[in-house]
Amino acid sequence: MNMLDFTQLNASILPEIILVLAAIVILLIEGFQKKLNKYCSLIALIAVVGLIYYLISIWNSNLKGFYAGVVLDNFALFASLIYLLSAALIILSAVHFLDIKKIESGEFYALLLIAVAAMIFISSANDMITIFISLEIFSICLYVLVGYDRNSVRGVEGAIKYFILGAFSAGILLYGIVLIYGAVGSTNLEALSKIQGLEMSQKILLYFGAGLVLVGLGFKISLVPFHMWTPDAYEGAPTVITAFMAAATKTAAFSVLIRIFVINLPSHEISLEWILWILAIVTMTVGNFIALSQENIKRMLAYSSIAHAGYITVGLVGASGNREAGNVMYYLIVYAMMNIGAFLVIAHLERGKDFLSALHYKGLAYKNTFLALALSWFLLCLAGLPPTSGFLAKYYVFLAAVEKGYTILVIIAVLNSALAAYYYLRIIVFMWMHGKEEGKALVKGEETWSLISMTAIVIALLLTLQLSFMPSRFLQLALSF
Repeated sequence: MNMLDFTQLNASILPEIILVLAAIVILLIEGFQKKLNKYCSLIALIAVVGLIYYLISIWNSNLKGFYAGVVLDNFALFASLIYLLSAALIILSAVHFLDIKKIESGEFYALLLIAVAAMIFISSANDMITIFISLEIFSICLYVLVGYDRNSVRGVEGAIKYFILGAFSAGILLYGIVLIYGAVGSTNLEALSKIQGLEMSQKILLYFGAGLVLVGLGFKISLVPFHMWTPDAYEGAPTVITAFMAAATKTAAFSVLIRIFVINLPSHEISLEWILWILAIVTMTVGNFIALSQENIKRMLAYSSIAHAGYITVGLVGASGNREAGNVMYYLIVYAMMNIGAFLVIAHLERGKDFLSALHYKGLAYKNTFLALALSWFLLCLAGLPPTSGFLAKYYVFLAAVEKGYTILVIIAVLNSALAAYYYLRIIVFMWMHGKEEGKALVKGEETWSLISMTAIVIALLLTLQLSFMPSRFLQLALSF
């Protein structure tokens, strides 16, 4: 390896190196200098924010390492920005959560940083073995983070269910990779893009392998019927981790789907259009109908995230180029910001106690007007009502599907969006159209703002406003693959 190759290698994995080094520093502080524990969040935040600026500065560089086994192209950079923005918001809000719960913070931030590093590896990986290893690294981190509050029975239960189903899905995914290797003789994604003239026996192996890979990733995305872990894990996990899982995990899994099935695997050799068509309809419909009956707001948003996985899958049906991939990535950054924003408001209101029933939010506008305004905006974005960014994201994804001839699929998706509006607007009605005496009273001191967690909410609010009214920059980045 010459000096130029070595320099490119370092540059292509520099984000992961920095995040892992920051995690090691935090663990050393936790182990040997507990009096410096208060700086753990600052170290994590500096690493994440610094990398955001670094990734923007190397846009269009198309860095490669490990003999093209890692490709830090614009697609990987955009996905990485979603992970890092999500992590920055979670770090800010977690300061408040960890302080209230009186939980040691070092391991929390270290696990979060390692999970983000693994996600960046997933999006830049050009080999299915690297993808699998990275997927398992961030999954293990999330298993621990879901049950991080050991005093929470629901959290431990959710972590166990997540772990069992996650291990099962990992086996399915690995078996799928083995079958694809048996069919084409390589796990390298660039090699997949060049295959042609496969024999029938090879095509059968390839179809089975691709199907198992789709099932394995379907668990991470929460596609129906692979979604059973989602409500319990989302409800039991610390709310800040629920926010991270809903945003970053989906982005990581969808980025793998796009990298394999849209960018690399030639459609003339294998097509999963009708499988994705059925999965999209079933996922959005089941998610929305079950969300209608949920009183627990975290479970409602869990089923909402399942429905959104269905909407995003609409963008993959018939996708064959960078434009469709860009539309999906734009949807993912919009979904990440509005979903994290909603969960951060919920986390701020929890204050270490139960504030999860939808009925608790009655009259919130008269108790904390700003939080009611922020949550209302995030819910309107999730509902996809104009002129929000949620509407724009759905518009671009649905328009591409219509142009591909999937009009019936889009009609079903629009009807599902109308159905979903009910359970989002119901919370808004509770907050604004009920008296101050209704709902759950805010305990003394709860009206005061935790400056750091409020900063996270404000940043999420500003990002969703920019995505709604000045989306051109984000669209340009999303479509620059």
